[in-house]
Amino acid sequence: MKQTRIFLVAGLLAMATGVAAQTSVIALQHEGQVTLYAYNDLASAISAAEAGDTIYLNEGTFTGDINIDKAITILGAGGESTTISGNVEISVTDDLTATLLEGVEVKESIYNTADVTGMVIRKCRFQTIYFDAYVDDGVLESCWCYNTATLNSYVRSLSVTNSKIYTLDGIGATYTAAQFTNCAIAYLRGGNSQGQAGGLTDDPFVGVVMNSIVQNIRSSATLNSNYQYLSPYVQLIDVLYSTSSIGEEHWTNAICTDCTSSTSDVLSEYTTSAITERSTKVTGTDGTTVGITGGTSPYTLVPSVPSVSSSSVSVDTANRKLDVSITVTAN
Repeated sequence: MKQTRIFLVAGLLAMATGVAAQTSVIALQHEGQVTLYAYNDLASAISAAEAGDTIYLNEGTFTGDINIDKAITILGAGGESTTISGNVEISVTDDLTATLLEGVEVKESIYNTADVTGMVIRKCRFQTIYFDAYVDDGVLESCWCYNTATLNSYVRSLSVTNSKIYTLDGIGATYTAAQFTNCAIAYLRGGNSQGQAGGLTDDPFVGVVMNSIVQNIRSSATLNSNYQYLSPYVQLIDVLYSTSSIGEEHWTNAICTDCTSSTSDVLSEYTTSAITERSTKVTGTDGTTVGITGGTSPYTLVPSVPSVSSSSVSVDTANRKLDVSITVTAN
């Protein structure tokens, strides 16, 4: 019955999408009942939802900042087609047992203001992510952070897989608190020759990066070569990295295991618009290619639930009924 309801909600959203952009709607599913909300009323849908409910968003833009304060799932049509125009604050205090956010683009920031355990964000695009309260067992999967992912002492356990990140900075509560696997990273934030911030505002990155591709080190002081050194508490395992812009000596503070350097760019584009792999190592520790196409869950912004590939509605005037046709494709 649950999948049937998913198909029904997906059909309603697909038909709304086909009418006009301003008919983008929000569908709240609660115990088999579906309630529709206007595109600019996402906050009301969240307020009405209860723990365990799912809010479906079709293609289009949903305006305003939102605060997720309960254990619900917000599911969009895809990280390149469903957009939340503002910030997403996470203040839920219950342990999360289901995906919190999937298949949406957040034009501003994602951040938490309450301690959260089990926060899972999948197949989303967002400008920045940071943390104002403790995070345990956090997961980012197939995400595209096109500005900065900032870690700090609030990060106690965070796993990032098959994701694209423009700039990565900050230090976790422990040196292994943040782990990045099968990722494409344009810049790791660096520090002084010991990998320290040196009194500057931006902390150098500390964490584990494996089976990934890294283009460069970004200075904590704007393009200051004195702050382009990795922290000695960075662990790089099976990483392909570039030496085209800075010397290889800037990487020597980090613990590098089975890493490969390249004198050319390893990411063909590392602007805020795209990160595209140019070349890859053959295999990483998991036996697949390093970077976002490796591992068990290659990068994609397509939601993991069944989606509607086509739909139509016609009126049978003779029998006074609607003929509805919905084609569902499993992703």
